[in-house]
Amino acid sequence: MILQSRVSSPSPMPAPRTVWWALLLLLSGQGLLHGQPATVGHGFMQMASFQYLERIAENVPLGSNEDGHAPAIDVGDRSKPTLADLDHDGDLDLLVGGANGWLTYYENIGTPTEGVFKFSSLLSGLDIGNEAAPALGDLDGDGDLDLLIGCDDYRLFFYENTGTITKASFALRTGDADPFSGYQGDASYWGNYTCPTITDVNGSGRMDVVVGDVHGEMQYFQNDSHDGQLVFTWMGGLANRFKDVSVGSHLAPCAVDNNGNGRPEGLLFGTFANDYPHLCWAPGGAFYFQEPLPSGQFLYPVYSLEEGERSCAPAVGDLDGDGEMDLILGGTTGRLFLFRGGAGAGYEVWQALCFNLPGEANLAEPAADPDGDRIRNLVEYALGLLPKSADASPFPLPLLDNGGHLTQALQIRDDDPKLSVVAEVSADLSFASVTTIQPVISDPDPDDGLKTLTFTDPTPAATAPRHFLRFRFDHAP
Repeated sequence: MILQSRVSSPSPMPAPRTVWWALLLLLSGQGLLHGQPATVGHGFMQMASFQYLERIAENVPLGSNEDGHAPAIDVGDRSKPTLADLDHDGDLDLLVGGANGWLTYYENIGTPTEGVFKFSSLLSGLDIGNEAAPALGDLDGDGDLDLLIGCDDYRLFFYENTGTITKASFALRTGDADPFSGYQGDASYWGNYTCPTITDVNGSGRMDVVVGDVHGEMQYFQNDSHDGQLVFTWMGGLANRFKDVSVGSHLAPCAVDNNGNGRPEGLLFGTFANDYPHLCWAPGGAFYFQEPLPSGQFLYPVYSLEEGERSCAPAVGDLDGDGEMDLILGGTTGRLFLFRGGAGAGYEVWQALCFNLPGEANLAEPAADPDGDRIRNLVEYALGLLPKSADASPFPLPLLDNGGHLTQALQIRDDDPKLSVVAEVSADLSFASVTTIQPVISDPDPDDGLKTLTFTDPTPAATAPRHFLRFRFDHAP
């Protein structure tokens, strides 16, 4: 599956036919789906909060100097962001690590609905050496946020918050005061380039720690604190609920708690695989990570993020108070990229155009700019993120049929006989040469006004090179 900067412009069609180009997918024979049906994570609105991930202009307008108007944040190399309400004022603050080992803190001096990020000297001078990867969470259960920092040297740095819930002050803990002291510097517990996230993995009410590393794997440290003693137990082997996740390299996880109830809906993690940065979604089940996670089922390549980007580190939170998760991505170049979550009006317009086409519709290009704001979208569509064709019915992820071919089914309203839908497959993003796939049409429920269209990739998934698929909606005169 692919998250792509744009779908290539459609070839001219004979007038007056109206054509809509819809979805662009990556189909790969590299075993990313492992032959298993894939479903979208529970509790994350079927990833709907990322339906239109929009890159704002050329940079992310998050950095600010004294007057609040500075260019985009740039920490030099390999930026790793995290979001949390560090000062307990109701909005999310931003902490960014970089390859130089420093942390940069941006306090949100705006409101929960309009963030204004201003540089703060709170963590100035904190230097862990190289490859700082921060995470914030209440590890000791005292109500304030503590700080964990990953690095390039098989260890985590634990900074206890010795301040207050509204005014943080961090103290490095070492030796017996460091709950990770038994694992530090030992490659048998984790790889280098550690990157932590803090969340309640097992439903105990205590914050556990999940650590990504250079090998594209995740290690799980369970919070077994008792009697005032902070204890984290490495869960190795079968006890590691993330043992089957092994994707790419430099894995950077981010726990997603969409409704703020302390129960993570899943992990969004960035990694580098197959020559591109990727975002991956690992669902948490109905409440917690109750079963071991499958490997590679939710892999979304992020193409054209930025020339030279070789990594992808996500942070997720509601930055504008609209109830939808927004996304910040760090990466190799040290900059940050902001993506607004939520469907918005553009979503409804796109749905109306593609699934209930009015007879008077004019030629449109929703695939280039679906929300019509004239800002090119970095991420257009991904399977499972498409406009709904029926109430609460997002498109499913691709499934392998019994013959080993990837199949994709979608439903459309059948009240317009002039509408036809085909799929086109191309070896590259230009779509200069395409193979057209006609759907198999069925009508499981004659009373619901919908028909089901099933498309089957003609090349077996096990032997297919990377290739691309898009849907074409034709509306005849």
